[in-house]
Amino acid sequence: MHDPDSNFAMICCLLAQEFDRVAYLRYFLTKALYEDDSMTMGSIVMNTVNEDIGIKQAFESCYEAAPARIHTSFAGAATGSSVSGRTINFFESNMETYMRHIQNGTIVFTPKLGTLSENNSVLIQEIKDAKPFIISWSNIVDYIHPQTFHNIAKAVSCEDTAHYLHSCNWTSRVFGTDVYDLNLDCRLFFYSIGLIIVETSHSSMDEGFTKQGTYHFRDISAAVLGRKFIDEFFQKDSK
Repeated sequence: MHDPDSNFAMICCLLAQEFDRVAYLRYFLTKALYEDDSMTMGSIVMNTVNEDIGIKQAFESCYEAAPARIHTSFAGAATGSSVSGRTINFFESNMETYMRHIQNGTIVFTPKLGTLSENNSVLIQEIKDAKPFIISWSNIVDYIHPQTFHNIAKAVSCEDTAHYLHSCNWTSRVFGTDVYDLNLDCRLFFYSIGLIIVETSHSSMDEGFTKQGTYHFRDISAAVLGRKFIDEFFQKDSK
C-alpha cells in the first residue's frame, strides 16, 4: 500500500469489535464493501490510476458517508448488530430505492459540467428553468465570497427551492473560529463548553464504537466557535 494517509488506522481504532475492524480494513484495501457470488457492493475502481489519461479515481469511504443516525438506538439500530452490517444495509436499501426510481423513470439523471458564476447567466437561467426543489452545494461556498453565493443562490431559486451545504474551512479561514483568536481570559469558557459537547456526543454513540478522545486542544472549542458565524452567514443580504 503506497497511500501515506493514516486516517484509515484512526477510524479502524474507533471500532470496538474485531469483526468490524477486519471488515473495515478489507474494505479500505479492496474498495468493495462486500463481495458474494452474485455481486460486488462498492466501487472496486476507487483509488485506481488510468495512466492513459492521467486520472486517479479518488476514494470516498462508505463508512464516512453513512449517516451517524444509523448507529443510534433511537433510529432503530439493532442491539448487537455490527457497524459494518448497518453500513452495508444502509447502502443496499438506498441503492434499491435509487434503482427502482431509475427503472420507473421517476428519476432522470443528466450529468453536465459547467462553471457556476455570476457571469454565467446561461447556466443560471438553465438551472432556474428546471424549477429545482433542492440544490446541493456541498462545500462550494468555501471557495466563493458569501455575498457571491447569496447572489447566485437567489438567481437560480424558485419559490419552493431549498438549498443545503456545508463548510470545511471555517476554522482556518474565518477570524474568530480559532481559539487563539480569543482573548486569553475568554478561552476557558469556550474550552468548557466544547468539552461538554464532546462528552455529550461520545455518550450518545451506539454500540460498536469506542470512546473517542480529543485529538488536538484546538478541536475542543472548534464546534462552538464555528456555530457563532452560521446565523450571520445565512442572514447576509437577507433583504
